[in-house]
Amino acid sequence: MVSSLLRLFPWKRNLGSSNWTSQFNRIRFISGKVDAASSNCRSPEAAAANESGGFVAVSDESVSISPSTTSSPPPWLMLPPTFGENRKIVYNFYSISEDKVVNLKNTGGGEEEEEIELFDKHEIVGSSHGWLALCNHREEQQFLYNPLSNRRVELPPIDALPVHEDYEDYCTPLNKLIISCSPEEQHCVAMMSYSMDERLAFCSCPSRADAEWTSIGEWSHAFEDKTLPRAYQDFVYSGKHRLFFCVTEFGDFEAWDFKDPNSPAMTPVDLKSDKDNYPYGSSCKMEEYMLKRESKSVKYLVVAEQTGELFVVRRFILNPEYDSEPVSDGDGKSVPYMTVSFDVHKIDLQKGELIYMESSLDGLAIFIGINHGFAISAAEELKLSPNSIYFTDSKEYCPRYWDKDREYGGHDNGVFNYETRTFSSCYFPAASNSETQSIKRIVPPPIWFTR
Repeated sequence: MVSSLLRLFPWKRNLGSSNWTSQFNRIRFISGKVDAASSNCRSPEAAAANESGGFVAVSDESVSISPSTTSSPPPWLMLPPTFGENRKIVYNFYSISEDKVVNLKNTGGGEEEEEIELFDKHEIVGSSHGWLALCNHREEQQFLYNPLSNRRVELPPIDALPVHEDYEDYCTPLNKLIISCSPEEQHCVAMMSYSMDERLAFCSCPSRADAEWTSIGEWSHAFEDKTLPRAYQDFVYSGKHRLFFCVTEFGDFEAWDFKDPNSPAMTPVDLKSDKDNYPYGSSCKMEEYMLKRESKSVKYLVVAEQTGELFVVRRFILNPEYDSEPVSDGDGKSVPYMTVSFDVHKIDLQKGELIYMESSLDGLAIFIGINHGFAISAAEELKLSPNSIYFTDSKEYCPRYWDKDREYGGHDNGVFNYETRTFSSCYFPAASNSETQSIKRIVPPPIWFTR
């Protein structure tokens, strides 16, 4: 039995302040268990370094990658940068496979003030193929930056892109940006979501001086008697299909072909699902199921790098401030948002179905966040936990860099074991296993970085 074409109105519910304490306790009861099999993502040395505010220092020469069956090295978790001698910026990455922090000094000839402003005044809005996407919304500046080579590629301005009349008086935020390959390659295509209603745009050959952004996709979505923003929630590039795949907040899927950048082609992807496992998967206990229903769900698209398989990951985030007044934990401090569960469906393009992954991810490790979503085989030498989701903060909840007053942000990261339905930490203490008072804001937020 399958349901009709997936067009789901985003579910939301006012939790209110009266029952938040019990909800928070339930989260800790359900997801506060640490799976011993996956807790090797952070060594005692790394834990001690984090708790003392320092880093486990290694030199560039000590970085080594073990031979593996994957087509590319395992990802790093990019941590907040620090400053070394002469105020030169030091990029810090946590290597899961080596269980240590790699410190890479910027040996470029940039000015000290420019290096300090790089992450102080710019927001990271994407990570793909070894390049970070950064944006300064106030100065309407955006560019790609490779922290390993110190290369920088300026991107065209976005001020000429159309915005809905409801948002004309606001700045146009760049929400997420990914690239199909290195911007130094001629056939590179960049895709981004922008504006408060998450519209879609692309740019072919972004490194060219005459490159420009082109707005694509429909703006509105008809639901019953209402016209609402279509809101592109996530997108990913598949090298196997040579297509960008997108998903909207309402569960509509699209495939975009940019072989001819002057005439981009969109194909709707009609997918059906098992009505018993969408929008909420059934392979969990009743307590977790109820938390899903009380949470906001965020969708991610993921591509398996070796096979080209596509997945949609639904992330359930419980947020007491969503559609309600700010909630206090009893000591006057607001309670942070927190990921409480995940569901994963495999996308079968030939059959036009979403296949629910009930208790296994076929041995894959999935990486999601502001990065391009990807999955790799959790080979033993990579020290990755198979059938697990490695996640960093969501763009929907993490406060923007100019919001200096928020107490939280960047904290919602960790590892979710899809088989045991348990959370564990990845360098930083997992928010689901921590007391509210111990959760701190991390600026800039950690992000997955591939080389």
